[in-house]
Amino acid sequence: MRKPGSTEEAILSCAVKAVIAVENNRSTLDDLLDEPEYQTLRRTLSHLLLGYFKHKKAIDATLRKFISKAPDQETFALLAVALTQALTQQRMAPEAVVNVAVDLAKKRRNSGFVNAVLRKSLAVLRDKGLPAGAQDVLPEKVYSRWIKEFGVERTEELSQAFLSTPEFTFRLEKEFSDCSFDYQQAFTVCDMFPFGKANAQDVLNSAEFKSGRLYIQDPAAAFAVSIAPEGKYDAILDLCAAPGGKSLMLLEKYSPVSRFTAFDRSEKRQKLTRRNFELRGITHPAVCDIKLIDRQWNMILIDAPCTNTGVFRRRPDALWRFSPEELSKTLDIQKELLDFAASHLENGGCIIYSTCSIEQEEDEKQISYFLERHPGFSVLKQDKLFPGSGHDGAFAAVLEKRK
Repeated sequence: MRKPGSTEEAILSCAVKAVIAVENNRSTLDDLLDEPEYQTLRRTLSHLLLGYFKHKKAIDATLRKFISKAPDQETFALLAVALTQALTQQRMAPEAVVNVAVDLAKKRRNSGFVNAVLRKSLAVLRDKGLPAGAQDVLPEKVYSRWIKEFGVERTEELSQAFLSTPEFTFRLEKEFSDCSFDYQQAFTVCDMFPFGKANAQDVLNSAEFKSGRLYIQDPAAAFAVSIAPEGKYDAILDLCAAPGGKSLMLLEKYSPVSRFTAFDRSEKRQKLTRRNFELRGITHPAVCDIKLIDRQWNMILIDAPCTNTGVFRRRPDALWRFSPEELSKTLDIQKELLDFAASHLENGGCIIYSTCSIEQEEDEKQISYFLERHPGFSVLKQDKLFPGSGHDGAFAAVLEKRK
């Protein structure tokens, strides 16, 4: 039998472990929350950890005001998540959160230190509140980049989007009607792929979800497919497909498709793609072996790995992982994918390149460098969707290979 308070201790303990894993670059927040050990407490942990990484700059700075000698990483992580929980969650009184953190700290024999720092920090932030200005919210590396690249006004808008809580959105694959639950229409980038927002539990329990009629997705995910050209494209390769959301849109937009392959290097994630295909009666292959796609195609979609700076509402840890080193590695992967696609595209075909980043190096500049290497291509269209309160950010470009 669990003793009173053991659930609260488990929440803080799991949150501490997650913060350390993210900050040591062992995992992303998304991947961690999908691990079996986090499932029982997933909803509470998700809310707590998203809150911490969105307010990390102010939380950490306030704690350090009352720390004369830096503690070990685990103790600081406990201070950070406990202060976040006390300030942002309603399930427990702030003083009760402090007490749970102090109980955990007794095992490390620093409960007096944890108690003093938390109570002083809580008094400061509860009095004046958590700051919302871009300079007090965004990681310094990101803030300085965005001020230079986008200007003060846009950076402040991005900061407000960063702090916003994403709505639970979904896409109905067919006509946007006859739902068994109540919903509102969400922001959408084109009429072909309408999105709705609704209570998460209503959606997940619905017949539409269980039968595969709807797909849990942010509206920005439709951006790349929405700018893809009309026409007869019937040999399509989705080069970074898992878990299959854009594959489903491509198959719907260009139906009937005689030849379609969904490729992704991750076997774990491709299981989700196959499951999504199976649920919808799709028999096209979802593969992980690059040798199986050594053919020519008339459309290739590259939803490229990126720094994720456009999806910070759902992945705030991405901004804290951002670095010039990470960006450089990511650019090399994107370049490799683009060059591979160029060599496997029929004349007259097109590449749809997309990212969920808003960094110019991954977007507009990456396309410019591609055109320098491949003068036989031209840009039909490219556009960027900046993150807002109702949707994530995205970039997409259509590259046509001359006949």
